[in-house]
Amino acid sequence: MRYLAKMKAKAIYTMGGHHPNVRITTAFRQDLNLILALASDITLWTTPIPHIIPRTPDYTAFCDSCSYGAGGYCPELGFMWHFFWPKPVINQCGDVDVPFQETSNTHINLLEYASILITYAIAQRILRDDSTLATHSYPTLRVHTDNTTAQCWTYKAASSVDRGAKDLARINCALQLGASLGLHAVHIKGEDNFIADDISRITNDLHVLSQLQTLTHRHAALQNCKLYPVPRNLSLLLCGLLSSTMDRQTVTWRKVERRLIPDCAFFKNGRDLLD
Repeated sequence: MRYLAKMKAKAIYTMGGHHPNVRITTAFRQDLNLILALASDITLWTTPIPHIIPRTPDYTAFCDSCSYGAGGYCPELGFMWHFFWPKPVINQCGDVDVPFQETSNTHINLLEYASILITYAIAQRILRDDSTLATHSYPTLRVHTDNTTAQCWTYKAASSVDRGAKDLARINCALQLGASLGLHAVHIKGEDNFIADDISRITNDLHVLSQLQTLTHRHAALQNCKLYPVPRNLSLLLCGLLSSTMDRQTVTWRKVERRLIPDCAFFKNGRDLLD
């Protein structure tokens, strides 16, 4: 299998005959090794039927992102979250000018995709900590986003030419691998996603709680939602991947005990992304 994978990779890499002596890059070799590791366990390639068939979701969540922060909420699981993105200087999102702090130079599509993954990870963590909240063995979470690219990347980012999308796709795979909670992302009009938009645009990191309290009084959907922290390991990984282009980290992945584990210099606070 390893020989066939290498031969196929070389055939693809030299397509057209322009580079007959080209060598497989380190990153490409790592991807091939990861595919081989996953292929060695057939149970990793199965998906519960409740995660596939169209049906009413067990939980519905909403998320949004702007150039300097992101946020979301899920009324059924009673949580809301907010996160400030890393702070490089240049804003390429075309979103808003933020005079009070530096903004991310990461494209808004990536930030929107990351907000979907954060929402999903928090829902997973809550259900892991309190299994009585699960309606059955394989519940599903429907996450609403007003970014069509992020919605598409939830399913197809691995085939994207965007390096950042591929990085986030690996996080997506790591979160969903063997998880009892399914993820479905759907598009919602921006004007209908105003609550998540309000949460994402909290401006002062010193007064997040007070601003969220104001939003709770303003929006009835948030009245039973409590602020839930973004899992620290996930936030460390996202900060490393979504930092400025000059400082962006390279992450390799490996399979350990039926899980995908990030392996990089800055990720030192444990192995589980939900911790």
